[in-house]
Amino acid sequence: MRDEDFKQAVQTTQSGFIWLLEKIYANPIFQSNSPRQQLPIPHQLALTLERLGSNGNGASVGRFARNLCVGRGTVVKITRRVVRVINDLSGSHLIWPVKEKRREISNVMKAEGFKGCVGFVDGTTIPLYQRPSIDGEIVCDCDRYITAYMTGWPGSCGDSLVFKKMKLWLEPKAHLTQ
Repeated sequence: MRDEDFKQAVQTTQSGFIWLLEKIYANPIFQSNSPRQQLPIPHQLALTLERLGSNGNGASVGRFARNLCVGRGTVVKITRRVVRVINDLSGSHLIWPVKEKRREISNVMKAEGFKGCVGFVDGTTIPLYQRPSIDGEIVCDCDRYITAYMTGWPGSCGDSLVFKKMKLWLEPKAHLTQ
């Protein structure tokens, strides 16, 4: 598959996909004692990434079930399984920058006209199938690396309310320096 087509399908480059696959491959959640074998792990990851990168009817369980000739429940189980494994990785990959890195980011941002800035925060509403949507806040640095996030609040909550529940707001001395 061409790189362009691959990225369009699973929302990442082939090297990014392989990197993530290597991180999740050995997780015991992919070991099944059931007589029914799970789909190969690369297929599970691709399905999940494509679903997460789709919206509306394009992300529907039915569409993926029909296209992959699997049951609707299989699509849901795969998505939940892969998201759980990726979430488990977040503690070692989504890290608030240390003081020296914050200073470096702040210098870059100062040159761009954002004095004292060490990141950008924005909220998004995540629509869920047959449930109320949830609200999430994401903080990223000047290189667009995610450094903090919070999810799980009802979609009806405003961004400022969710932000005020983040450790970044609640513990500013641990996250920000003068």
